[in-house]
Amino acid sequence: MLDEETLTKIRNALKRTLALKMTRSTYWEIQNIVLTALNADKEKATQLLDSLLIGQPRGKLATGPQLDLLNSIINEFCIPLRVAKDVFERAEFLNTIASDIMAHQNRPVFVNRVRRIDGEEFQFMTDTESCLQLLKHMVGRLTELKKSDKTKATLEASAGTIKEFKELVQALAGK
Repeated sequence: MLDEETLTKIRNALKRTLALKMTRSTYWEIQNIVLTALNADKEKATQLLDSLLIGQPRGKLATGPQLDLLNSIINEFCIPLRVAKDVFERAEFLNTIASDIMAHQNRPVFVNRVRRIDGEEFQFMTDTESCLQLLKHMVGRLTELKKSDKTKATLEASAGTIKEFKELVQALAGK
């Protein structure tokens, strides 16, 4: 069972760690906070981390007022901990992409903004030609997935999106 002092130490350490910019090491730091506070009891640490990630207590970590405190900590840190784990596992993956159409030298250009899961952002410009070059490249890379039995399933899982893309391209081509 977790006592009030341990839970308070964990809450304060999580607040301190999550007040800083989230990086790939944030989730690792959180794991260390929990493991240290629980005197290296891996079973309890796993239960507590799982509880924080799923948003509800697992196992017999606390009862009575300590359970109320544990629930409060779970509610406060569940989402930030999920984000920290996502950054840890997938930091460089795209989170969002947006673009605006603007005129540059009397020609349309796209001002593209990309944000990664770790929060890093960058911006680049494309004209019609370079936008089509990028699309052609990415479609070519996806086509390579179809050639292997190991990767074909990822394409099959996205069949609906691929069909939508096909319809958009056909509409763009005037067919």
